Amino acid sequence: MVPCTAVRAEHMVIDLVEDNSTRSFSTSLASYDLEICYNKFLSYYNIPLLPCNQTIQTLIQHINKYNSNQTVTSITFSVNINNSETHIYLPNDLILPNHIIIPSYLLPKFYNLPLKSHSPNLNLTSSDLLTQNTHDLHLKITTHNVRGFNTITKREAWQNYCLYNNIDIACITETKLANNNNLQFYNNNLFTYFWANSDNSAEGAAIMIRKYLQPHIHNCQTHPGGAVALDLFFKSETKLRIITVYLSSTDMHKRNETQNTIIT
Repeated sequence: MVPCTAVRAEHMVIDLVEDNSTRSFSTSLASYDLEICYNKFLSYYNIPLLPCNQTIQTLIQHINKYNSNQTVTSITFSVNINNSETHIYLPNDLILPNHIIIPSYLLPKFYNLPLKSHSPNLNLTSSDLLTQNTHDLHLKITTHNVRGFNTITKREAWQNYCLYNNIDIACITETKLANNNNLQFYNNNLFTYFWANSDNSAEGAAIMIRKYLQPHIHNCQTHPGGAVALDLFFKSETKLRIITVYLSSTDMHKRNETQNTIIT
């Protein structure tokens, strides 16, 4: 089975509802739309293409049939604001305008909606950024005190917000995650996390960055429990350093130590 999830911190398997309807499958190349979202997805993962008139349910069934080697590890779907069509994303895609990411627990509700949207050529990819000049990076960067980041519901809600608003880099503070947490599960096909946690779950900071920007990360520095710094290098000698800091309100020694580390 394919672990289907929108923006996930844990693997989740979606139990498929059996589709009893009969769908024709023509072998004629003329019957395939190579620009439609699901065929782009299938082509990306070297899975046989599908003819027109597919839904989320039929696509998942098709992927499961040809995914014996587990090439596809996660899937991201969105629905337009009119609830009339859905879209499937490649790993580096940005959310479509007027679309909302479908949380994993709501996915069965949209099984029978058509997958028929086409990706506009407006989204930035890593290769696009390599050809841009200093003034055209178009990065959206935000910061947010999450006051705890250890529940799936909160993580999905925040990641959905970032996707809906096309935020590329988010600095989050007061994560309240200890070093003994298995943080690898927080990474997904849309975001990678860089953490600064302490031995307890009282503080913490992190930077979450879109996957398509990962090739531009040159260096990462952390100060336990208090700060993360990411260096990103782009073409034309464009260099950015993103720093997120959480200063303890209860431990003045740790607060001063973090502050002095950032300053120096």
